[in-house]
Amino acid sequence: MEGQVHRRREPAPQGVHPPSRPLRARAYIAGLGYYELRLNGRKIGDQVLDPGWTTYDKRVLYAAYDVTDALEAGANAVGILLGQGWYGAAPPCFNSP
Repeated sequence: MEGQVHRRREPAPQGVHPPSRPLRARAYIAGLGYYELRLNGRKIGDQVLDPGWTTYDKRVLYAAYDVTDALEAGANAVGILLGQGWYGAAPPCFNSP
């Protein structure tokens, strides 16, 4: 299965249909692997391969995004691309011979 991309479509959760554009909106995301957040087809944030490596048994990193400009009045589509990242892999070795 290595190298394969798995995609799963989930139904949109209820309550993601604001009647008007919100004044402020944030999205918080955490994961044990890499992710890319999309809102209405637009990539949120400018990071690549986020989050960075950490000791997952002690801490999990999260990111907060200002998504005010990406939200529209009415229905909004949320997408997340997921990858394994460093979770489940051996820790990086920075001391190569």
